[in-house]
Amino acid sequence: MKRKKLKNAAPTAKIKGEKAVRITGYICGAIIFLLFFSYFLRQFVFPEGATTRIFAAAVSACALLPLLIYPLLKRRLPRFAYGLLCIYTVLALFFCVTFVIHLWDTLFFPAESAEASELEDGAVVLVFGSKIQGTQPAPPLKKRLDMAVAVLNERPDLICIVAGGQGDDEIMPEGEAMRNYLISAGIAAERVIAETESRNTIANIANSKAIMTDMGLEGRQVACISSSFHIPRIGLLMERAGFENVRYFPAPSPTPASLFFSLIREYCSRAKIIFG
Repeated sequence: MKRKKLKNAAPTAKIKGEKAVRITGYICGAIIFLLFFSYFLRQFVFPEGATTRIFAAAVSACALLPLLIYPLLKRRLPRFAYGLLCIYTVLALFFCVTFVIHLWDTLFFPAESAEASELEDGAVVLVFGSKIQGTQPAPPLKKRLDMAVAVLNERPDLICIVAGGQGDDEIMPEGEAMRNYLISAGIAAERVIAETESRNTIANIANSKAIMTDMGLEGRQVACISSSFHIPRIGLLMERAGFENVRYFPAPSPTPASLFFSLIREYCSRAKIIFG
C-alpha cells in the first residue's frame, strides 16, 4: 500500500536555479526581517510615532511572509511560485545591496564639517530638530545643539533658526525646546528663532526658508547642523529647495545603537526621496 502511494504521487517539478534563488531570497529576507523587526521592537522603548511603528511592522511581515508561503505554494503551482520567488529575491537583494552601499557611504565617507570661520557675515545657522524628552533635548538633539552653541559663540554675527514641530508623544514643539536650550547655554535670545510647525526634514527646510524670506534674510548663506547620518539627505533636499553655497556641520551620534537604528530610518527616507 505504501509503495503504491509513492508510485502514484506526482513528483515535484525541479526548476533549474531554483535552489540558488531560494537560498538567496531566504538570506536577504531574513536580514530585512531582523533589521525592521528590531526597529519595530525599539519603538516600544524609544517611540517615534504610530506611523513609524506601523511601517516597521509592515516591512517585517512583508519580508517574512513570502518565505513562509513559498513551500506551500510550490506544491500546487511550482512555476508560479518560482516566478513570485524570483521577484521577491530581486527586490530583497536590491534592498540589501543598496543598504550596504548606504552604510558604507555614511560611515566611511561622512560629510566634511565646515569651519565657523568659513561662513559669510550674517549667515543663518539652521539646526534640525529631533526627539525631546519632556522639555529637554534627547541625546542626539543635544549633540546638535552643543555644536550650534560652539559655532554661535565663535561667530556672534550669525543668526540661528531651530526647526522642529511637536511629535505625538512630545509635550512641546522641538523648536521651542531647542531655543530654550540655546538661550540657557548663553546664546542671546534675539539671535535664536524657533520654527515650531514642521514634522519632517522637508518641512524643516520649507518653513525655515519662509522665515528667512519674512525676515529679509533671503539670499544669505545657510549652515546646516544635524547628525552626521542626516547630512546627506539634508544636502539633497537643500539643493532641491534652491539653496546654494550651503555649509554643513555634522554632529556625532550619542551611541552606536542610536546610529544603527537611525541608519535604517535614514535609508528609507532617502529612498522615498529618490524614488518619489
